[in-house]
Amino acid sequence: MNNKLDIYLNTIQKMKEDDFSKKVLKPLFESMGFYRVDFVGGPYEQGKDLIALYKVPLKGDSIYVIQTKKIGEKANTSEKAILSDLITQLRQCITKKIKLHNGEEKKPDYVYLATPYQVSNRLLNEIHEQLRVENKSIEILDGPKTINLIMEYNPEILTSILPIESKMLIQDISQLQNLELISALNQKDLFNNVNCYNDLAFFMGSVDSNILLDSDILFSSEEKILTLNQWDFLKREVIQPLEEILCFSPLTKDIKDTESEYKEILKKHKSKENREIKDDINDISNKILSLKEGIFRIIEEASHAALQANKNKDLGDLLKELSTNTYFIFKNEKDAGFSFESLSKLKNHIKSNKIDVLAKKFNHSAFPKFISYTNILSDLLQAENELSSLQSKYIGEPYISFSIASVKINTWVKSKTTSYKKSIKEINCGNESTNIMSFLKDTQDVLNVLDIFLNKDNTVKELIDITKSNNTKRDGISISPFNIFDTRNDIAVYGGAGAGKTTTLQTYTKILIERNPKSVIYLALNRLINKVNISLEEKKESSELILELILISRGVVNNNGNLEDLKRHFSQEEGLKLILDGLDEAYSKFSGIILAINDFKKKFKRIQIIISSRDCVSYLSQINFLGITLLPFNEEQLFKFIRGWFIEKNKNLAESLISRLTGSSFFEVVKTPLLATLLCDLTEKGIEIPSTESEIFSKRLELLCGMYDNYKDIKRTELPQSILRKSAIKIGYALHQRNLRSAPKEKIIKFLQLDGTFNLDDLSCELTVNELISPCNILVFDSLSETYSLGHLRYQEHLASQELIENRSIDILPLLKNDWWRGALCLYAQACQFTNFIDEFTIKYGNIYPALITLREMCKHRPLTERSSINFLLKQYEKTDDFFISDNELLF
Repeated sequence: MNNKLDIYLNTIQKMKEDDFSKKVLKPLFESMGFYRVDFVGGPYEQGKDLIALYKVPLKGDSIYVIQTKKIGEKANTSEKAILSDLITQLRQCITKKIKLHNGEEKKPDYVYLATPYQVSNRLLNEIHEQLRVENKSIEILDGPKTINLIMEYNPEILTSILPIESKMLIQDISQLQNLELISALNQKDLFNNVNCYNDLAFFMGSVDSNILLDSDILFSSEEKILTLNQWDFLKREVIQPLEEILCFSPLTKDIKDTESEYKEILKKHKSKENREIKDDINDISNKILSLKEGIFRIIEEASHAALQANKNKDLGDLLKELSTNTYFIFKNEKDAGFSFESLSKLKNHIKSNKIDVLAKKFNHSAFPKFISYTNILSDLLQAENELSSLQSKYIGEPYISFSIASVKINTWVKSKTTSYKKSIKEINCGNESTNIMSFLKDTQDVLNVLDIFLNKDNTVKELIDITKSNNTKRDGISISPFNIFDTRNDIAVYGGAGAGKTTTLQTYTKILIERNPKSVIYLALNRLINKVNISLEEKKESSELILELILISRGVVNNNGNLEDLKRHFSQEEGLKLILDGLDEAYSKFSGIILAINDFKKKFKRIQIIISSRDCVSYLSQINFLGITLLPFNEEQLFKFIRGWFIEKNKNLAESLISRLTGSSFFEVVKTPLLATLLCDLTEKGIEIPSTESEIFSKRLELLCGMYDNYKDIKRTELPQSILRKSAIKIGYALHQRNLRSAPKEKIIKFLQLDGTFNLDDLSCELTVNELISPCNILVFDSLSETYSLGHLRYQEHLASQELIENRSIDILPLLKNDWWRGALCLYAQACQFTNFIDEFTIKYGNIYPALITLREMCKHRPLTERSSINFLLKQYEKTDDFFISDNELLF
């Protein structure tokens, strides 16, 4: 089915005849070089709707007459009956002169019958003889021919007449070719012939479905206390979402009762009587502070006076000793704290040693200080009694206490976990009775609940305890992701580099277009995002960014009118799927893309959204959709893939490759469709099996740069293989450094010319880029963005990693914090030790936390013998961080 042609035909067929003549045919003839096209339609024009004049050099004007009539296949008319009358009119038109705009009268040179419908060959054969008069023919300009002429001469005509809903129906199938995977291998039928679907796992936010298989989950009913602001946040972000999912209150006490109690206490707290008590408390507190300062001051003065006692000739040795001893008694009691017991002890000491008498006799000694101290202490203790009495009457600012209904939540989660395990087993055993819609909803609900407890608020995070069980079940559901997509759930498709995300989404889109072109809009975010570079800052975090990307993908001008039309169209749309491919690449360009997607979903709730992203990214918890992860191949799936590749080529080669992989550690490396594809291609060309992912890409690069030509003893490039390889690496790094996936050819040439470490003249740089395009097929043209890319993002990451390895002047530490560089750094880690980065990063930035995700992923790419020691080292550094989290939390 020609999707575009059907849409265009449907649009012109709905037009009135005069509108078809004025808005379609008139501008079309003008675009084809007719210098004058007049609409003369009407009841008195004897079948003439348009008169068009074309100036022929040396011969003057050619006169065309066009009659418009809505006849043909699918028209609500009898073609043959109406054509007979029309042809009679048109035959007369050929033989009679017509009056032109300048008053002249001439016979037309050509007469056309135009219709927006298709005229069948059967009918043309039947009326063939009637179409000729005086050696002239009546030409038929039907709908398909009209559309072809418009596409050739003036496509803007279609843009101007198509309503927004029709523009959204236009599907460009060529954009669904997975450029990243097929370009370098010239395997255009690869994914039609080879089944490369993986098993699936699920997650929500940052919580993986594996937790439902291998963990014991327990909720606590411990009471928690919050301020009003904390409570409002908890209610909005935790309690209300939980209530919607659980269908019962997650709290032991009703929210209204809790808030009613709070308001009642708050009312008393703000009462006039309570405020007066608060004022009295403030006054007495200030008095107590002043009295304590007095005591401290007096004890210092007493200390000074006691030290001077030896110089006082009026005091005998006994009095000097009494002065010193009394000072230490008072000081020790002060240090022990202020109390009535202390006051009583001091008074007894004063009385038994007649210090009050000595104070009067020796008024410059320390004895008067001791009397003052005792008096102030008495006032202080009395004031503290008053304060205690006031505080007992005072009603302080209230707080909110709550506890969760742990028994009900534990029962609910246990039920969902048990159901998940049962459903996984049934689906993997081929039981078709499992309700996939119900299974997905239950899975999303339970993962959502766990994600809310673990990631929304630290207070409720303390109420969940998760411990790993001894269960070693492998997570994964053996079902086509298409079955998941068909449920109309919003889905996020995750997977590692080369896991088949784009291939899966594009294949599904093709199926939907074949079923119903109205049902799907596919956006390649990694290629479209560059087209809205100017307006990203203006759009910020608005759903209009998604609307703009949709308009661009359909070749529609982005203006306020079209945006408003699209909003109206989507607000009424039902059954539409919006597929957004390559979120991780778009995010590196503009982090607001996630909020724009979430905002779009809030505004257009009836549109299903399916997105794809890599799984080792830091923003997973921001995505509100149920996640499905494309798991790596297991052994059976990988071997099925290999046999599928070679089924029509060399079955013996497939079995030989499988034999070499069986029991080999290299099996762990090639468990994604991308790497399995490259492995099969290299094997087919006689290349020995490499030992790492990075080596696979290096071998591929060598092949494309000319090594395979050497095997066949041919030469297709002027430049040597070493220069082409080095230039590809430089281009890959230049793109990655600029957060780009593609660029115009002129810019790519400039990247090489400006690279101080690449010593080629400007003309050689241009030749290099041209040869990387053809015959090397390393740089691939993307017709959507009209730029060149290196194909799959993993290819670009490999080239960038090679530059990191070969150019030691590059500072890698800042890259450890950046999601965009994670894939390249993992490939770097396959070839280089990196543990020195751990210490250097911590010294430079003060914390290891911002680099943890990347360092952990890099660790996974080191040999198995090293991983435990690297992880141990990371954990030790992590414990020194301000952001340290427990092992229990690291499960997620």
